[in-house]
Amino acid sequence: MLNWFRTLFGNVQGIAHLNSDDFRLSNANMWTEPHHTKDGGSFQRMRLEDGNIVFLSVSIMTVKVFVTPLEVSDLTQFRELKEFELANRLSRIELAPKKRYAEDLLLLSHLRRAIGWPMSVDELSNVLHGIDHTLQVDA
Repeated sequence: MLNWFRTLFGNVQGIAHLNSDDFRLSNANMWTEPHHTKDGGSFQRMRLEDGNIVFLSVSIMTVKVFVTPLEVSDLTQFRELKEFELANRLSRIELAPKKRYAEDLLLLSHLRRAIGWPMSVDELSNVLHGIDHTLQVDA
């Protein structure tokens, strides 16, 4: 019984590690889980094949796409590639946080599908250039 428990616990730990941001950012083309900030935004990250990290950021009014060459907390290292105005930005101000978070998840999903799986910052920039400046979701 004890061996069975150890095996089960080891499998749970392995699955938790595979879902961690550290694991996902150590491999190319693996999005982290979406994170919600206490100030009302959401973000998600992915490492490109060229080593840069894509950072998708949803605020109440906009969605922005940044890249950074390193996993750093210094915002000066982040370069904004594109800003999208949200079509429903004024109504988002009045949404309850849980409703806004649900909409944030839809926005992140929509943008991830539009971006696809770029290999480099140049490829990501080209893809972003072809996306309309206004994002809209059916929440």
